[in-house]
Parts: sequence; structure tokens; C-alpha cells
Amino acid sequence: MLKRSRGWLAPAAAMLAIASIAALAALPAPEIMSLDRTALNVFVQPGVMAWWLILAGPCQFAPTTLAGYAAIVAANAACWCLGLWFVIALARETVTRSWYLIAAPGLTVASLAIVAMRESNRMVPSIVRNPLVAFVGPGVAVWWSAMGNLFQGSPSSRGGMLFAAVANAGFWLMAFRLLVAALGFLRRKLRNPRA
Repeated sequence: MLKRSRGWLAPAAAMLAIASIAALAALPAPEIMSLDRTALNVFVQPGVMAWWLILAGPCQFAPTTLAGYAAIVAANAACWCLGLWFVIALARETVTRSWYLIAAPGLTVASLAIVAMRESNRMVPSIVRNPLVAFVGPGVAVWWSAMGNLFQGSPSSRGGMLFAAVANAGFWLMAFRLLVAALGFLRRKLRNPRA
């Protein structure tokens, strides 16, 4: 898959980087993390979230240096390229078991980090926090059903956080597996409608 993807990956990354630069140039600095969402905000949100989580200060809502903007552009292009690669893999039917072997620990670690961030006292802007909390929502719901108390909204112990992270990774892996199976079923029906 990687050998076949070389042809489209570099031009797509370059176009996405140029589009990210144009979107950031069109957005005034205070509107980069604005709650009033526009198409430009939504397009650059993956890069902005990565920049804020990795490089931004606690009360910083826009980059102040060229390096900050470059980080947003690079992260945004990388996130959208990863999404395109995912869609192409689904379209070409090249999703294998190795995808799950790579995705399982990655999803578990990401879920654990987000659950821990959710429980920390760190000030996180809602533009970053809300998508992350929505992502770990299924795992937290499973944790609450199995281990939570009536007035406890999320896990606070290490074991509870790990349980929620593993449950969340399992949920998203099952959702991905169902999507792959549904697309395979549709392809078979479209190729041979009488079968």
C-alpha cells in the first residue's frame, strides 16, 4: 500500500499545506480558535488542536511565531493526508489485520492521554476539549456502566482511566471493523446483485 501511495501522497500533502496556509492567512489570529465556526476554522481545526496540545502555552489561543503557524500547517496537512489514506484504503479494499494491530495500541494510548487530560486541572479551550471528549465518550460510557458511581462523570483512578481507554479503543476498532464489513457487503452486492 505504501508503494502505491507514493504517487498521490506528495502532491496531496503539498496541496493541503497550501490550502492550510491560505486558510490561516484568511483567518484573523483571534478567530483561529473561535467558537463561531466557519469552513476555514473547521478545515484547520486538526492542525490547531495538534499545535495547542503540543506547543501552545496554557492561555494561548493563537500562535505568536512563524514556527507556530508552520506547526499548524504541517499537522493539518498530515491529519488530512492520513484521512485521505484511510478513505483510499477503504476504497481499494486494502485494509488488513496489520491495520488493527497498529491501530489498537495507538487508540488505547490516545484514549488514555485524553481521559487523563480530561481529569487534569489543565485549562483546555473548548475548541480543543470538545472533540477530544466526544472521541473518548464511548469508553467513558462503558466505564460508567461497569464501574462508575451515580454522581461520578468520569474515571479518576488509574485503573478506571485504563479501563475507559481500553473500552474506547475497543469501541472504535469495532466501529471501524463494522464499516469495513459493511463496505465489503455493499461491494459484493453491487458486483453480483443476484447472489
